[in-house]
Amino acid sequence: MNFGRAAAAEGAQAQLLVLPVLDGLAASVAYPQVNEALAGALARAEKRGFAGRFAATLVLDSLGTLPAERVMVLGLGKRQEIDRTRLNNALEMGIRQAGSPLPAKVALAWMAELGPEVDAQALACAATEAAILAEFTEATHKSGGKKPRRGVGTLVLAGFPRVAPPALDRSQVLAVETLHARRLVNTPGLELFPEAFAADARRHGVAAGLKVEVLDHRRLQRLGYGAITAVGMSSSRPPRMVVLRHGSAPARGRGKRARPLLALVGKGVTFDSGGISIKPAAEMGYMKGDMGGAAAVLGALSAIARLKLDVDVVGILCLAENMVSATAMRPGDVVRTGSGKTIEVVNTDAEGRMVMADGMHHAVTLGATHVLDIATLTGGQRVALGQVAAHVQGDNEEFTNRLVAAAAASGDRVWQMPIYPEYRAVIDSPIADLANSTVRDGMAITSGLFMREFAEGLPWIHIDMAAPGWNRVAAIRDMPKGPTGYGVRLLVNLAERFATPARRGRSSQS
Repeated sequence: MNFGRAAAAEGAQAQLLVLPVLDGLAASVAYPQVNEALAGALARAEKRGFAGRFAATLVLDSLGTLPAERVMVLGLGKRQEIDRTRLNNALEMGIRQAGSPLPAKVALAWMAELGPEVDAQALACAATEAAILAEFTEATHKSGGKKPRRGVGTLVLAGFPRVAPPALDRSQVLAVETLHARRLVNTPGLELFPEAFAADARRHGVAAGLKVEVLDHRRLQRLGYGAITAVGMSSSRPPRMVVLRHGSAPARGRGKRARPLLALVGKGVTFDSGGISIKPAAEMGYMKGDMGGAAAVLGALSAIARLKLDVDVVGILCLAENMVSATAMRPGDVVRTGSGKTIEVVNTDAEGRMVMADGMHHAVTLGATHVLDIATLTGGQRVALGQVAAHVQGDNEEFTNRLVAAAAASGDRVWQMPIYPEYRAVIDSPIADLANSTVRDGMAITSGLFMREFAEGLPWIHIDMAAPGWNRVAAIRDMPKGPTGYGVRLLVNLAERFATPARRGRSSQS
């Protein structure tokens, strides 16, 4: 995307001029010259009840009275409620409403009255991401030969104080990779099976500058990775594990390291039927998105490489398809993981933690010093927190604090849950080291503690993004609908907190 500048909103040449306003601050007062050029149309709309409520829009044709063809007043909501999440969402939802195709050239106006919560760089970066992400559409398979939705080509910053170009470049990279993650999550399981996902990861990762290794089914068996292969044997499409390396992340072996190696492990169940413990038919189609954690890791590693962060990171995508077949694992089976620990299969629909167990062990074998797993893991997260925030557990205060700070900067919200020792006993099995499913009470927490068993004592964080990965609840109107690409921006912001101070990408945090 290209960038332009204009001295003031009324002088910006574009197909669409966006005027952000706060609830309670009239656009006619904030942008008097625009209101005058429109012969008082902003003031008249306010008298009829238009206000700056969150994501509310008012679109007017300029009728040639301004260089911009149309004007959109966009509500940012109440000043005290603004954070990076709200800012991102309001801008994307507003630009999405600009029509299809989207305007090729959009101008965004600045006004100091937005207050200290929204500085010029934060607004410009959020608008950059929003203009790219607004390109996403779920309607990728409609007939009629329709072309993909065209994105915004140029963003004009009107009346803005100076904004550092590297910050805008960084935002472009984050948005492009988040968009790629959204498209992967939206792809039908018929097309995005483990081998196809691995091929996409290889192409995408190599193009970004990553070192990419794909472990096929035979290799996984030789390594003794019995958990991921047990899940994958239900399908005619065998599992894969993809290893993405950036910096000096090693290809083999453990050993002392001069600096941290951050491991990001993503769940990539390309379709989850539940296996023999089959899911209810209602909404099962959304299970094509059960690979959102792996999509987030791929997007984050690619962004880290494109931004040339001076940090060592390894990403591991645990890819399998969980189906119902004559070769599917059964409740009551016991499988041995790569770490040597055994798992009793109580419920074949608790497959995500199994594929991740071997992925986390692989991260440890590569010499990781910090391990983070991210997965669309449990219905318990959906019940507890819904689409608004991901469930997070961590056993290292410094590591967890870095993640919480990264979430505040990225707009991918998290909420920390406890790991009291009383929860640990719930995942014991009478026949094996661990049970893959337990009682419903506290299920999201106990599932996270299952994952910790495979971090092997390293600083560990678990992110359950089951609901935030796809906003499919009509009642939640303050968020863009559809796959979100949750986690890409969060994980990049986390990696930046591991980077050496002189090389934290091409910009400071935005």
